[in-house]
Amino acid sequence: MPLRPSRTYAVIGLMDQRGESYVRILWDRLGKAGIPCGANEYPGSRPHLTFSIFTGCGKERAAVHIAAIARTTPPIRIELTDLGLFTLDGMTAYLAVRPGRRIRALHRRIDTAAAGCARALVPYYRTDQWVPHCTLSGALDAAHLPIVRKIAEELVLPRRFLLTGLGVTELDHEQQRWSYERDFPFVG
Repeated sequence: MPLRPSRTYAVIGLMDQRGESYVRILWDRLGKAGIPCGANEYPGSRPHLTFSIFTGCGKERAAVHIAAIARTTPPIRIELTDLGLFTLDGMTAYLAVRPGRRIRALHRRIDTAAAGCARALVPYYRTDQWVPHCTLSGALDAAHLPIVRKIAEELVLPRRFLLTGLGVTELDHEQQRWSYERDFPFVG
């Protein structure tokens, strides 16, 4: 059961400029077709991989843990492999990320850090359930599926980019507002 608080925090993986641009082009295409996505779904959002979503820890405490992880992590090559749909709580379109050894190891470190300070963690982002992905739209309905299918057919995948750092965000669900806090570049 997902969390339903008014405010959650997340640890996200940040892509290099080429990766961000690629996802923004897809967001723009979906947005022009009337599909809520990216910054038009949550103003202030940026392309990312979500590693953890939680409540109770607060962004300042989480930032300390995430900064320490980023300082010991080198950039990680990621590969976007497919366009998929999650259908557990509504429909979400996403770009699948190949779950390589390094990305899984990083996720375990983040999950452990979040579990050490959070009041509650969203189960879908725990180590045993996490599916590495980059969300394109979290608000699909059946009428959007033909457009998503057409875009999926036109994509040339796989695409390789670099994960270059981590970020901490705050999402105010009542205001539909995403607050991006700061980058923690990989140094490792």
